[in-house]
Amino acid sequence: MEANLSGTLISDLRTLFDEVALLCTDVDPLLSGDLAEVRDELSDEELHHLLTEVLVHIRGGGQPTDAQKTTLAAQVRGLIRDAIRTRRQPRPTPSLAAVEEEAGPAHSGATDPSARRHLELYGAAGMEVRPVRPMPTFLGSDVPLTEGFADTLEIAFWEDNLRLKLDLDDFRRREGRAPEPDELRQMLWPKGALPKEDIYKILPLADDIAARGVQTPPVIDYWGTAWDGNRRLAACRYILASDEYTPEQKARARRIRVWQTDEHATEDQIQAIVTSLNFGDDFKVPWPEYVRARQVYDTYIARRDSEASLRVLTERDETKIRAAVGRFFGIKTQEVTRYCKMVVWALDFEDYHREQDRDESQIANRTNALFQYFYELDSGRGDDKLAVKLRDDEGFRDIVFDLMFDGKFKNWAQIRDLRRVYDNPEALDELKQAHRETDSTIGRAAVNRAIDIARQQSTALRQAGRADELARITKWLNEDVTLAVLRKLDPEVLREFRDAARAVDGMISSLVEGSAAPQAAPGAA
Repeated sequence: MEANLSGTLISDLRTLFDEVALLCTDVDPLLSGDLAEVRDELSDEELHHLLTEVLVHIRGGGQPTDAQKTTLAAQVRGLIRDAIRTRRQPRPTPSLAAVEEEAGPAHSGATDPSARRHLELYGAAGMEVRPVRPMPTFLGSDVPLTEGFADTLEIAFWEDNLRLKLDLDDFRRREGRAPEPDELRQMLWPKGALPKEDIYKILPLADDIAARGVQTPPVIDYWGTAWDGNRRLAACRYILASDEYTPEQKARARRIRVWQTDEHATEDQIQAIVTSLNFGDDFKVPWPEYVRARQVYDTYIARRDSEASLRVLTERDETKIRAAVGRFFGIKTQEVTRYCKMVVWALDFEDYHREQDRDESQIANRTNALFQYFYELDSGRGDDKLAVKLRDDEGFRDIVFDLMFDGKFKNWAQIRDLRRVYDNPEALDELKQAHRETDSTIGRAAVNRAIDIARQQSTALRQAGRADELARITKWLNEDVTLAVLRKLDPEVLREFRDAARAVDGMISSLVEGSAAPQAAPGAA
């Protein structure tokens, strides 16, 4: 069985999701919707694990009967509930036990000035310890600095870090003392897995450092206290203490390039460094996402074509190439896949509008502005994917591309509903009217109407699907359920089913009894 699945359990998360969702639809028309609802709550790794479990579960029993499909759907919903329940549990903060024995004096927290000793830098990666040239200037003050490498665990957090001022003040009021080094680290680290619990955005910074290393050197004093770069230091410590990173990534976080003051640095110089680096702005503007995506796409195509000239590539080979491109740019493999799909659509969009003799600069500007829309063009599952409809019907594709170019979509989220619009003649007619409209405002209103019509039909179909599902469960209960069958089910699933049935029993009874009650004759007293 595992051998048969090896080609299916691919690392392309979106493709895997689409395949599992399609299988779920065969088992239960509403099951894929349940899966889609939880997708955004899970990390990539958690979603991949869940999808793999569901895939093996569905494929493991051959061709199921209708009764088996009902049982299978309940079991899959149990897997989904378990994944969400696990996700919502507080994420444990990594322990430093794995690196404690290697921790240097800065980590162990000697705060007595007489106990301090110089943190000596060392050369690495072809660079010797050297003065920083030209001499840096902070708020008009020249500060001599030395550049070299240091062990992350030898660098101390700044116990008066202004970024933590509120946390530090609260700690000192509560504990009546200054925090220990490990307590400073805990203040910076995320309190849980959700973004809102990662106040200082340590997790994305840790992922970036794991991929590219520390790009901007922290500034430390002669004794190893980080006057600037405490977030970077906390992210490095997070990588070292977590089991989510590879040895190679941990090595990038363990040895980092730093700038160090000499032992004669004055308080004014230290304050100039801190203020300049935290109040100043380098005014760096990231490249537009389309430009970055083209860089990724062009690199992928070049590597793929190079490999393809030597041998026939399998899907696994292409996944490895995407992974290598991801490492090169410091992004995840899934991001490479996403960028490549988006760029393919962007190129189609540009080619179409060139054929319409649009101005080249307008084409470039609209493609860049609409880049997120191209991700949504790949929405849906199986033959229901919008991409399939666009590929199979050039006229529909042309309408969508024109509406995008003319700014008649309110936002990129509306693209998701176009697959429903395509399947609804009334909604499609309204969309064509929006396409013919020369006034963008009126055109946008027509697009909104088309989407509303399609959504209303979709809601009605979902309600009908729920009625069919209830009828199917009722038929299974009446015709197939025995004690032996129930014994094979998860007791927790049975308990939840029993409790749910009890909870709605009163409502169902009132509806059934109300519909069966005789109606009073017109004019009766």
